[in-house]
Parts: sequence; C-alpha cells; structure tokens
Amino acid sequence: MPEMSINNREFYRLRYPLMDRPKLEMNGQKFEITEIAERSLQFARAENLRFQIGTKVSGLVTFHDRQTIEIFGKFGPIRRNEGVIVELEGVDLTRMFKEQFYLHAKFVQVVDH
Repeated sequence: MPEMSINNREFYRLRYPLMDRPKLEMNGQKFEITEIAERSLQFARAENLRFQIGTKVSGLVTFHDRQTIEIFGKFGPIRRNEGVIVELEGVDLTRMFKEQFYLHAKFVQVVDH
C-alpha cells in the first residue's frame, strides 16, 4: 500500500491584505489583524506595546461583516515584528471559511479568455 503524505500544517490560516484587515481591541487599544488561524492570530502592534510571553489576554475581534467575536489566549513570541496570540479560543473553522470566501470574492478576479 502506498504511503500517504501528511500535511505538516496543523491549523487552517489566513493572511490578510493590508487594505482589509479585521480589528482587534484589547486593553483599550485597537490593532489590525494580519493573520488569523484556528489557534493563533498575529496583529500589527504599536511600538509602545509591552507584554510578557505567556500572559493571558482577551479581546474583541471585529470582522468585515461587523460580527464581533470575543477571543482568549496568551501572548506568544513576536513574529515578523507582529504581536502574536497563541492558544487562541473563540475563532472557529466556520468563521475561517467565511473569511476565506470573503477574501476570495473581493480580491481574486477571474479573467475570461
């Protein structure tokens, strides 16, 4: 029996274009989300934002359709100069598919030949 290849990517993720990013509100500050997955998110962070890795955090994510979801997690290590929340709770696969559909419909143009 042939071996099946296994995708090493454990969770579904989306990277957002600069002009259309969900908003994250936490600790009275607002940030743009640059990437979101089922178990983590990355956000463009303010230069003066200070946090310790592993600190519990909660916030509100507002998507393009104005749906707001409460999220919980922990601060993770900075990636590409972006803040990271890991062990994320609140964003489910259904929401991820809605986001993928929206981004595809808005930014991918089909050219007929």
